[in-house]
Amino acid sequence: MVKEKRLDMLFYELASEDRIAILKELCHSQLKMQDIARKLDLTATEASRQLQRMSQAKLLERGPEGTYSTTQFGRLLLTLSASMELVYMNDAYFLVHDMTRIPLQFVNRIGELSQAVLVEDLTLDFARWESLIKNAEEHVWVMTPQAMGHLSRIMADKLLEGVKLRSIFCENIRESKTSLPAGKNVERKLLPTVPIIMILSEKEASISFPRLDGNVDYPSFFGTDPLFLKWVSDLYLHYWEQAKIWYSNT
Repeated sequence: MVKEKRLDMLFYELASEDRIAILKELCHSQLKMQDIARKLDLTATEASRQLQRMSQAKLLERGPEGTYSTTQFGRLLLTLSASMELVYMNDAYFLVHDMTRIPLQFVNRIGELSQAVLVEDLTLDFARWESLIKNAEEHVWVMTPQAMGHLSRIMADKLLEGVKLRSIFCENIRESKTSLPAGKNVERKLLPTVPIIMILSEKEASISFPRLDGNVDYPSFFGTDPLFLKWVSDLYLHYWEQAKIWYSNT
């Protein structure tokens, strides 16, 4: 019961836009109360009150010169809250998409998608996928149930420029090996099922999650943020290691 009460109290402390804003601001620099009030447009009285209660909750600490900073405990909570914030800000999307089909270790890191942008217009999705491939200079990694013909044609041109291609398809893929871009630096693998769509380069990444019925959906999260790129890259490599070789010319 004591632990439950403490957790309730912690959620209460974080249930304030002003307190979250203060916590984020003090992650970047140490500030005095007057500076915090000015930056966040708070009265001196309100800023002082918030700083006092956040210090009591061990989220902040006051230095000898009167400056405040976020404690390591506060930084950790802020990092963990990114996952909840992402899901909450996109609640309509996550109500109809099944994240249980993604390995748990990646669901636990979903806050790393917080800087990505959700694009729900299919026309814009295709345009951004094309742009992602065209702007790649080192590699393009693709994971889709079936090959996307228009993207394959763009990728064929990038192969001539020396860009490396990895693809993961579903075992029931309709296309034959000979109908897909081939040549040096091409690797393809197969999985029994492909639960998500991923397209990524060294610069940008896109990921689409499955609907509740298990079918892959096209609305996608796009981003260039390093954390987002790392998350998508790690997930791709997770599936790449599980897949079986279909074609390799590297």
